[in-house]
Amino acid sequence: MKIKIQEKFNLLVPITRVEFIPANSASVLIGFAWAISEGYVLGFKTIGIFVSLFLVLSAVGTLGAHWNSYSDYEMDAEDATKKDLHKSLSDLGKNGLKVIIRVEMVLAAIIFILFLINSFDWKLIGLWIISVFFAFSYSMPPARFKGRGPLAFISLCLVLSVLPILFVYLSINQSLSAEFMCFLVGHTMVVYSLIIPTEIRDYAVDKRFQVCTMTVWLGLKKVVIFSEILIVLGSGLIISSYIKTEYFLNNPIAIISLLGLVVCNGFVFSKFNQLRKLINSISRSDGQNKKASALAKNNPKWITISSIGSMAAALATAIVKIFP
Repeated sequence: MKIKIQEKFNLLVPITRVEFIPANSASVLIGFAWAISEGYVLGFKTIGIFVSLFLVLSAVGTLGAHWNSYSDYEMDAEDATKKDLHKSLSDLGKNGLKVIIRVEMVLAAIIFILFLINSFDWKLIGLWIISVFFAFSYSMPPARFKGRGPLAFISLCLVLSVLPILFVYLSINQSLSAEFMCFLVGHTMVVYSLIIPTEIRDYAVDKRFQVCTMTVWLGLKKVVIFSEILIVLGSGLIISSYIKTEYFLNNPIAIISLLGLVVCNGFVFSKFNQLRKLINSISRSDGQNKKASALAKNNPKWITISSIGSMAAALATAIVKIFP
């Protein structure tokens, strides 16, 4: 029985991992806020820039999510936390997803070519190609960086933070500042800290299938401490990068937004701390392992909360520059 278009769309929602859309939106706003200069004039062109950049990033992100779902089909069947995702993929069929991925590859290329019409730059072409390469190679053979420990860490840092924000920034401003680079390092650390709970949730299945993610490579107890260190140091670098920009500290709205970022990431840190305590007690109680996985399942909410803090600071930066 053929699946209707609306039904196919409904099946694609969990496979596409729409919970990560706020992170894509944050990348556009963050890159834009850091790239524009003081006195930037808003207009219809700004809307066009936002929409085109969001589409370019989302197209690559969607491909990455679908490649990951396609390659992990057998693993997800064994994962109790991914029943809905696996059921959607089973109903759609791997061949059906393969066809959709091919269509998406064409659409992603078309979207990027249309973007280049008004923003042609060899650096942007290079960044886009690298992004697509890592989005594919993270999940798919022969590289499958997902199962190569530190390479998984590097791939995710590049695809989820460095490349998209750098792409947005360079599409507007060709000059990289020390403050921006400091921010980018800090933001990348925070982003990866938010990915670790997802890997903790998948730890048992990944280990069973011998997929050496960064979490499997380090072990549960070390990796959760690693996540706490990353979010603390990353938040510190982010705050430091904003403080170094004089125009930011002279505006009350900007200062309040930084406090909001601290509150949001502080809340997430408290959840990491709770997760660490559960993991440290696993050896004393097997039931704690399930509790830790159940807590880690809330990670999409933590990503959204942290993204709100990042977007608030970025929005404040944009406002301060546009209305000096």
